[in-house]
Amino acid sequence: MLNLPAIKKLCEAASEAPWHRNCGTINTRDGWLVASLSIRGPGSNRKADAEFIAQARTLVPQLLDKLEEAQGKLDAVEDYEHWRDSHMAAEPGYIPACLGPDCPSCKQATDALLARILKGE
Repeated sequence: MLNLPAIKKLCEAASEAPWHRNCGTINTRDGWLVASLSIRGPGSNRKADAEFIAQARTLVPQLLDKLEEAQGKLDAVEDYEHWRDSHMAAEPGYIPACLGPDCPSCKQATDALLARILKGE
């Protein structure tokens, strides 16, 4: 499993984005050298590798934001499913708390779920 807080901490500790590729080197936006690639051999492409590393400095934080947003939406759905299962359940011989398709509690919970998903919580 990914440790998103640890990845985020790495991103925050690195030199500010964006980074730029200059042939086989990667530089900060202020021109400071971050890395110099000396990859040699069949299939190696220093320029493409340097570009990948430079772009990763910006892309990894963006991916983390999207993952956190998706996790928030998944958490909202799981919370709703847990609520729904307990709301619809009934002890033997008892009527469930749910009133069916027109149940105000279900409508309120569904509206709250949609709001959380749309806000990305």
